[in-house]
Amino acid sequence: MDTNNKILKNSISAVLVFVPIVVLLYIFNKYAINIPHWDDHPLKSFVLKFDEITSTKDKILLIFSQHNEHRIGLTRLLTLINFKLSGNLDFKFLMWVGLSFLFGVLFTFYIAFKKYNLESKYFIPISFTLVGIYPYENLFWAMASIQNIGVILIAIVCFYLVAVSRNKASFFTLIILTFWGVFTSGNGVLIPVVCCLILLLKRQYKHFWVYILVSGILFFLYFNGYQKPDSTKLQVAFLTSADFYKSAMAMVGTSIDLSLVNPIKRIDASMVVGVFLMIFTVLLIWQIVFKKYNTEKKDFDVFWAAILIFGFGTIFATTLGRLNYGAETLLTSKYKIYSVLMLCAFYAVALNSFNKNGQNRSFIVALITSIGFWYYGYLLDYPSVVTTRQDRLSELFNGHSYTDYPYRRVKLFTESVEKLLPNIPAKDEYDFWINDTPNGVLIEGKKSFDFNVRNAENGVYLLLKSESKSYLYPLYLSKIAKKDLILLISEQAFKAKYSLNLPTEYIDNGKYQLIKIKILGYRTEIEKYSKILDVQSVKKINPKQNW
Repeated sequence: MDTNNKILKNSISAVLVFVPIVVLLYIFNKYAINIPHWDDHPLKSFVLKFDEITSTKDKILLIFSQHNEHRIGLTRLLTLINFKLSGNLDFKFLMWVGLSFLFGVLFTFYIAFKKYNLESKYFIPISFTLVGIYPYENLFWAMASIQNIGVILIAIVCFYLVAVSRNKASFFTLIILTFWGVFTSGNGVLIPVVCCLILLLKRQYKHFWVYILVSGILFFLYFNGYQKPDSTKLQVAFLTSADFYKSAMAMVGTSIDLSLVNPIKRIDASMVVGVFLMIFTVLLIWQIVFKKYNTEKKDFDVFWAAILIFGFGTIFATTLGRLNYGAETLLTSKYKIYSVLMLCAFYAVALNSFNKNGQNRSFIVALITSIGFWYYGYLLDYPSVVTTRQDRLSELFNGHSYTDYPYRRVKLFTESVEKLLPNIPAKDEYDFWINDTPNGVLIEGKKSFDFNVRNAENGVYLLLKSESKSYLYPLYLSKIAKKDLILLISEQAFKAKYSLNLPTEYIDNGKYQLIKIKILGYRTEIEKYSKILDVQSVKKINPKQNW
């Protein structure tokens, strides 16, 4: 009977663990699209240049050459494999690789839990906390998903190997993974630093000296010929600025985002969580270094402490490099994963410190909290996931996804729309306001309209058309009531308004007719207006690039 109960409990636990995985797979497959975005473009020039080079040495140097402040060897290698096998760059496939890295992080955490014989049910809060759409900026961006999630997976596996694993092959594997960690993203250079600290703590001096020698070689290879891009110069003066520490703490706690319930307190709430996690990390390190306790429990704590240190190191470096762009640029989806990892670490260490009764009580609290956290994340970020796909389609139409790419281009709905335009009469009245702003033009809908996201193609777009040029921009869903957000994520009909900050700096000078396109299922509604938008653009100064 006990065996049957155990099987039943494990089965229920497995089902609950897979709930956020299945939901994320559905959302990802629905909205991911094979269109390059920003830093995806250099991958095209890379594969073409790789084929032009005849020297093996030069090919290797090209793979590990600098991209902005990073060396993205792993991203380039996977891109090259994809290109050689298929003859095209499949950006959606690369996004799938990045998503698999996120699942790899989850699996590594599961291995750590099983290593210390923690019951399967205790892992459920980890799954609901880690697996969600909060890192949508990374997930739906090919290069960023491999780079930003890949370096996290490599770092976590390295920390597991050096802190927990006692396999004889672990040290050799650690060296190989450290190499790829350093050459995946800039913050990968923190991996050997953290691993060296762990080896010293565990008094594995032989491995320490070998590893520090290898790390020195990797640092030399990484920084030899390194050029710091002008756009990301570190602002050392920030180190004495209160804004630096406030922004860093807000970034640490950005997983707790009150944008839906109290936007004004969003940064303050994140700062409070960040300070709490900082105090927790300091106390954990003090306990590990100075307190004597069960060796296995200590190794488990060391593993999670390493993740916390890696997260703090990454956040401090990012804050130092990006704060001059404004604190709001740090509290984005792209960096939120580090804060989420810290929440996972807090839960795991807390669980490890309790006896059986304490573990059961903390599990119940964590289960309810994590499911609420996961659901709230969908309410918060689902509209952004919807518009991210629309952004990619607009980028393709506007020429930001260059036409000479060796990839299968996505067919745009505008091809059929433009054929119909000559037969559609222009209307004098339009259902939106147009106001000038310092950065362009703000367009806001006057009233709510019925909408749903059952089809990934559903959206509202504004087409700007002059005699010589056309531009397409998504009208972003806005002012959605909380009850309608629930309808949105359940793919039911809901009411919303739309708004758009039209970036005139990217639009050529000219007089543009405004055309609104609404796609809802298989129905397309087109409204052409007599209103003319006179654009006098400001020339954009592009930053210097090293790729």
